[in-house]
Amino acid sequence: MLAVITNASVKLVNRYLPSSFVFSIILTLIAFAAGLILTGQDILAMAGHWGNGLWSLHGFAMQMALILITGYALANAPFIQRFLDAMASRIHSPKAAIIIVTLVAMAGALINWGFGLVISAVFARSLAKKV
Repeated sequence: MLAVITNASVKLVNRYLPSSFVFSIILTLIAFAAGLILTGQDILAMAGHWGNGLWSLHGFAMQMALILITGYALANAPFIQRFLDAMASRIHSPKAAIIIVTLVAMAGALINWGFGLVISAVFARSLAKKV
C-alpha cells in the first residue's frame, strides 16, 4: 500500500513540478526586476552586480564542498568503519538505532558539522543493514 502511494506521488511530482533550474531562473529574473525597479539602476549595472555576486560565491562553495568531502573521507576511514560496525552489531531494536544514530551525529558534529552530517548517514546505512 505504501509503495503504491509513494510511486503515485513520485509520478505526480515528476510530471508537474518543474526542475530546480527553472526555479533558479525565475527567481533570478524576479530579483533582477526588483533591483531595476527599487534601485533605479540600468540593466548593465544590474548585470554587473549579478556577475560579481555569482563569482564571490565560488570560494564559499568550495569551502563547503571541502568540508563535506573530508568529512566523508574521515567517516569512511577503516578505523571509524570498524568502530561503527562494532556499535551497530550491539543494537537490535529500531528505537535504540534512532537514539544511537542521533548520539553519533551529535558527537560527530562536535568535531565538525560536515563530519557529523556524513557520519550519521554512514552509520544509519550500516545500522539499516543489521537492524
